[in-house]
Amino acid sequence: FYFIPMLLFLFLLGAGFASEKGKKATLQLLKTQPITENNIFTGKTIQAALIALLSSLVLITLIILTGTVFNRFGDWDYPILRYVSKRFMSATEFTGIRTFEGGGYFISLGNYLVESMTLFLIATLFLISLSIFLSLFLKSQMGVFATTILIGVVGYVGSNMLLIDKAHLSPFTYLNIPKIINGEFSALLNNPSITFQNGTMMLFASILILFFIGHLLLSVKNRF
Repeated sequence: FYFIPMLLFLFLLGAGFASEKGKKATLQLLKTQPITENNIFTGKTIQAALIALLSSLVLITLIILTGTVFNRFGDWDYPILRYVSKRFMSATEFTGIRTFEGGGYFISLGNYLVESMTLFLIATLFLISLSIFLSLFLKSQMGVFATTILIGVVGYVGSNMLLIDKAHLSPFTYLNIPKIINGEFSALLNNPSITFQNGTMMLFASILILFFIGHLLLSVKNRF
């Protein structure tokens, strides 16, 4: 279900420079002003990020309130099982549940929700940043959207089928939010480095890298 609002935000906010077409394109007016393309790129990225963050918070709040109204207040400390990899389970400091097939430990429902919402927000910002970056090269809005989705799918599949031991270094691994939060990916790939904390850091680092590369490319373009 979380892919629906994520893709909706992508289509509404991720067009970037590809949306600047036609006679009424605001980019043509901005180019007549003392404003560099770098500033425009920064403005589009910040605007999309703020709208996505605020809209996501409103959506999440509505979902929680709806659940509260129809299902009463839940138990914040309700236990949720988080799986762990065999490599992590074999560590001497592990004190959770040990079985022949694997292990795990319990986290509270509150922590599960907070981590899920945080990872959703950062993953959404990553996809929007990727699409705005691609709009520097692609002039068609549908081309930008299709390429972003294609890169996301290929990156996700490649991270979990080819990288395995290095999957925690790929931002695309963390697009499947439920399997990251409950530890299923970490257990299946036997990679204890696939965690919520690493996911937030990798996604945030990828956003910054896309942002700085976009700035660098526009600077080089303006010089020539």
